Amino acid sequence: MQKKGSLFLAIITGLFLISFASAYYGSYSSFSLSNLLDSIDSSTMLLGVLFIVFFAFLNFSLLKIFKENKATAGIVAFALSILITYGINKTGFDIEGLFYNIGFSEGFLATIIPLILLGGAIYLGIRFGFGIVLIGFGLLLGVVSFTNLIYEKGIGLLIGIILIIIGVYINKKFPKKKKEYRYPY
Repeated sequence: MQKKGSLFLAIITGLFLISFASAYYGSYSSFSLSNLLDSIDSSTMLLGVLFIVFFAFLNFSLLKIFKENKATAGIVAFALSILITYGINKTGFDIEGLFYNIGFSEGFLATIIPLILLGGAIYLGIRFGFGIVLIGFGLLLGVVSFTNLIYEKGIGLLIGIILIIIGVYINKKFPKKKKEYRYPY
């Protein structure tokens, strides 16, 4: 476990340190993870974090109801959190204004949201395996590369494919061992 965690930490740290150069010079002359995160507006980032928070709380509570079938609890929690996030987005609820009125500044939110996402990624890596998390991030980056959210779509797709390959390699090399659950009765 120690070896797998340090490998994942090294890969994530390496991704933060990489800055890709483009042949085009101008305001979009480089692609890096920091430029990618800067291109996402704060409203979209807040909606993404709210989706993750709603999903976590709903999944936790639904696991108490659907004790026998964890997949059903996950699917229902996923669907409900998408609906809640969609409803917040469609009603035009001012999430940023809510946080700013509480007393959080824009700089604080720009600092804390990536840390929450990183903490969530580490938690998911411990829970499901770091290979699965890298595959998920690779798929997400691959899908995002077909939208207008990032400027250099080719590099985004390439990084997504590399993350998927590394995730598959980690999954095969260090498979996540299933815990044996024993009932107290």
